[in-house]
Amino acid sequence: TITTTGKRLTPSPTYIPAGVPVRLTFANASGGDHEFKAPELFYWGGARVPDGILAVKSGKRRTVTLTLRRGSYK
Repeated sequence: TITTTGKRLTPSPTYIPAGVPVRLTFANASGGDHEFKAPELFYWGGARVPDGILAVKSGKRRTVTLTLRRGSYK
């Protein structure tokens, strides 16, 4: 789970194993809506996230499944 409390993400950095399908949950613990912007991560991980932006309402969670190749992503 990756959690935001405003502009800070926890854990940071986040390590995801290569070649293994991973369910990644984004939790918004802030007082407002948040957009997780990671176009390379979502694209190369095979997640269907329009424009690489995952919107999560305050107090809510969203989960995506990724299978990444070895590397660094933004």
